[in-house]
Amino acid sequence: MKKVTIVFFAFFFLSLKTTTFYCQNNELTKESSYKWFDKVIGVGNTGLYNGIQYERKFNPLHNDHEYYLSSEFLIGDIIYNGQPYYDILLKYDIYNDDLIVKLPSYTSFNIIKLIKQHVKSFSINNNNKFVNIKASNSSVENVVGFYEVIFDDGNIKMYKKHQKSLKKHLEKSYVYDAFKNKEEYFLFYNNTYYKIKSKRNFFKILPNLKKNINSYYNSYYKLKREDYDVFLLNFSKYLSEILTS
Repeated sequence: MKKVTIVFFAFFFLSLKTTTFYCQNNELTKESSYKWFDKVIGVGNTGLYNGIQYERKFNPLHNDHEYYLSSEFLIGDIIYNGQPYYDILLKYDIYNDDLIVKLPSYTSFNIIKLIKQHVKSFSINNNNKFVNIKASNSSVENVVGFYEVIFDDGNIKMYKKHQKSLKKHLEKSYVYDAFKNKEEYFLFYNNTYYKIKSKRNFFKILPNLKKNINSYYNSYYKLKREDYDVFLLNFSKYLSEILTS
């Protein structure tokens, strides 16, 4: 029986009776019911326990690593095989574009690389959301893999692709790996993905809004230099409002 079905019956049953496990406000949200299920059954016994044993193959120095934010496991949420899982220990391997989870087992923990095509989305630190995209409707190239969501509404979507390049170094008799960060940005508009490098890209995509685009770039030039992600977030909201009106 699928997790969602079991959780539905658990939610239905608990909504009929008041027990010691019942919420103080006499209601269970969908998220809390899923968490209840994973706690009772054990997350290691759910459908999340479906992947490949993970082995790290790199040897970086100091704080350098191939992961997003940290080489340590962080708390996050996942939608895997159509099922939501909350408060899972995970980390995103940017170099290989893989999602790694740490799940409890009978011995200690198992570290598993999830099957990528089964990962619909995930979030890290309950803040940074990523979605799994596989699309050929792009103006420049195929858009495939995990992309961070900067902005998403009915008019436009803005994504950030995290990448890391690898270079091996030899220091005396010691070989180590060094990673270099790279980011790319994509706008999804009119059912097409466009790579964004400068405002000229926006001119081509939205030629009727050239004056608005120029005005915004000139007004928030300082923010663009200090925090490009926030600049694009606010700019996306601005464009969406114009497109709506």
